[in-house]
Amino acid sequence: MSKKHNAAPVNEIDETIKASTSFIEKHLKTIVATIGGVLAIIIICLVVNQYYIQPNKIEAADNIAVAQQHFQQGMYEQALNGDGTNLGFLQIIEQYGSTPSGNIARLYAGLCYANTDRAEEAVKYLEDYDQCDDMMVSNASIAALGNVYAQLGQNEKAADTLLKAAKRANSTTLSPLFYLQAGQLYESLGNKDKALECYETIKNDYPQSMQRQDVDKYIERVKYPQRQIPPDMASALHNLSSYDPATVPDGNGWQIGIVVSEWNEEVTGALLEGAYNTLLKHGVDKDDIIVKTVPGSFELVYGSAAMIEDTAVDAVIAIGCVIRGDTPHFDYICQGTTQGLAELNRQAEVPVIYGLLTCNTMQQALDRCGGALGNKGDECAVTALKMIQFRQDL
Repeated sequence: MSKKHNAAPVNEIDETIKASTSFIEKHLKTIVATIGGVLAIIIICLVVNQYYIQPNKIEAADNIAVAQQHFQQGMYEQALNGDGTNLGFLQIIEQYGSTPSGNIARLYAGLCYANTDRAEEAVKYLEDYDQCDDMMVSNASIAALGNVYAQLGQNEKAADTLLKAAKRANSTTLSPLFYLQAGQLYESLGNKDKALECYETIKNDYPQSMQRQDVDKYIERVKYPQRQIPPDMASALHNLSSYDPATVPDGNGWQIGIVVSEWNEEVTGALLEGAYNTLLKHGVDKDDIIVKTVPGSFELVYGSAAMIEDTAVDAVIAIGCVIRGDTPHFDYICQGTTQGLAELNRQAEVPVIYGLLTCNTMQQALDRCGGALGNKGDECAVTALKMIQFRQDL
């Protein structure tokens, strides 16, 4: 989906510059003597804006597009330093730092450093990033800064920053994620009151969020630290493959796209199988199910957008799996993918179904792709059919 850029009206500026320049050339001594060259300053400002600032904005926007592609592909060094042909974020900051693209390059540079475990460099650029008018991007940048503070061991600062991001976002997708991270950090600091406040906010204010599924165990852990809590207490109450078939619409004649991440293929393959078989079970013809793979979960956003743009699907299911490791990379991928799919779901003309598993361990993932807790793929397929019917009923 392309964005249209309206060309700036420069004819009027050209005429102003020509007329004013002629006046200055004819009466230069008088101008300098009487008004101190004020008109000359105005002319200089007009010339600088037309022939320097505006072209710089265009050049910066052109240059940042390639660097963004490198970032999306996980090629962080090329994104930072360029690929020999195109500029990287660092060069864009140096050459076009005063433009909007130069500003967003600071955010990307910070994220590149964070993803390559260079937290001190990440903090520098994330702190220098000037919050923009796009609240979702601004709030995500604050959360990224919070995660980098945590990476540096500045847990109190990290918790406060993530709490700020959660409150500012006021988003059913991002806020519960940020509240959960803040709560865990407060808990590690021994600040149980703040931790409990974060967890209970998720429970009470975001009942439909993914984080709500597991938050009860965190609340219990804070309230009753001596009590043994089953590791999957909340999820155990809900089997992902359990639903009433009578409530599922007939999918005959509907076309469904499924975009699947290749990363953690053991899990995503099982999720795909669950979604595919459930769609067939409810009337969708096998020829009407389009399956495409992407390298990782972060690429699900682009893959889903391309599926919508280039096919006639009635819904897209995005399937992936991210498992927590030793670095904040897990958090960035989860945040970026969740944010991207949420925005796509808001803007797209067809439903985009969230099928991303975000788990602490591989066992948790296996439990949710056909194991003890059912198959998330089944749930996604049912959700897709219900959302298509919902849209058609409007």
